[in-house]
Amino acid sequence: MTLYPAAQCGFQEKGTFLMTAQLSTALTAFVCAAETGSFAAAGKMLGISAPAIGQSVKRLEEAYGVVLIRRSTRKMNLTPEGALLYERAKEPLKALEDLDRVFNDKRSLVAGPLHITAPVGLGRRIVLPLIGAFKEQYPDVVLELDFTYETRDFIDDGVDAAFRLMSPEDSSLIARRLTSNEYWTLASPSYLQRHGEPQHPNELVNHSILACRKEKGGPAFAWHFDVEGAPRTMPLQPALTLNDPDSLAEAALLGLGVVQLRDDYAAHLVEGGGLQRVLPGFSAPANGLYLCYPYKNNLPARVRTFIDFVIARAKD
Repeated sequence: MTLYPAAQCGFQEKGTFLMTAQLSTALTAFVCAAETGSFAAAGKMLGISAPAIGQSVKRLEEAYGVVLIRRSTRKMNLTPEGALLYERAKEPLKALEDLDRVFNDKRSLVAGPLHITAPVGLGRRIVLPLIGAFKEQYPDVVLELDFTYETRDFIDDGVDAAFRLMSPEDSSLIARRLTSNEYWTLASPSYLQRHGEPQHPNELVNHSILACRKEKGGPAFAWHFDVEGAPRTMPLQPALTLNDPDSLAEAALLGLGVVQLRDDYAAHLVEGGGLQRVLPGFSAPANGLYLCYPYKNNLPARVRTFIDFVIARAKD
């Protein structure tokens, strides 16, 4: 039986328990004593002392104003009131014990809904492959993926975990860094043949800049460089602005201008020959990729397992 510490039992006034959990505690002690036939045996079963069992029974007797158990040096017997309480209490206590067992089982079961959010381009290129591998191992988890540039709320939007490109300042969240990245500046070979290759970030003012804008009407993302060992942010006038990194990369592949992308997103484009790195000596650190989740201990097994799975993959 589940037992709360007997010392927590108490009453506000005669016949009224301070807390429902305290009533459960005292009744558990009483029922166990009635079934084992002694306070000592009940205490051993529940992992507390015999006097603590006796104290719980005494508080029940004081609360109800009746004698529940008569004891002698050799044995103990239930009074009629004690027998009535035993018959009425044992089934509800068993139901509570069964309920506790159900939730213990659920806490250890890797199954059920899991709501994950991530930025659009990153979600497609990085999160989806992770999801595929995760589903192979845990097919009973039902995943809902929300790829968006908006920052979803863990409570209002029902998010279990979020991939974000910065370390959030919200102290109610845990943020686990998954990667360290750089910003690469890129252009297609055909564009560079027509317009030449810039040798310094200052020369970008003479080139067609392809920029990304996160929100409608908002500013385009600034470009970052490491110039002589110091970080530098350059405000550039875009020739073309898009709101999606896939479209941005496609525009660069078509030779429409110079683009700046995270290395984890652009690596396959460079390896395939579609884009070429320019200004490689000026690459700057990008925002890290973080896995964020609420700061709480009792995460469902499906959430804990997903977090551990992603972190383990990030270390490989």
